[in-house]
Amino acid sequence: MMNLSVIVEVLSNSTINYDQGDKFLYYRSIAEFQEYILVDQYEYRVMQYVKTDAGKLLLNEVEGESANLLIQSVGWQISLTEIYEQVDFIEKITKINIIGSPRLAMLN
Repeated sequence: MMNLSVIVEVLSNSTINYDQGDKFLYYRSIAEFQEYILVDQYEYRVMQYVKTDAGKLLLNEVEGESANLLIQSVGWQISLTEIYEQVDFIEKITKINIIGSPRLAMLN
């Protein structure tokens, strides 16, 4: 991978720990890396990690249907409504409710 400044991933139950652990650690070793964006597939929620000039990572959580995500390193803004345009939350939540709540299901 070369010249990656922004990495966007959709979280899944089976990879959430890896995405936020070892994989994130690897991404941080990429010199050009500036932002890591994790998109929740069960609700209007995006976690955005942004590298500061000092090299620290700041977490910005964007939640709600009317919220907007600003991808700072490329100066581009998108609404969560656009990100989730073809997602049917009702169907997904119904399937998850058989197991438990969406939050608990993501941790399993």
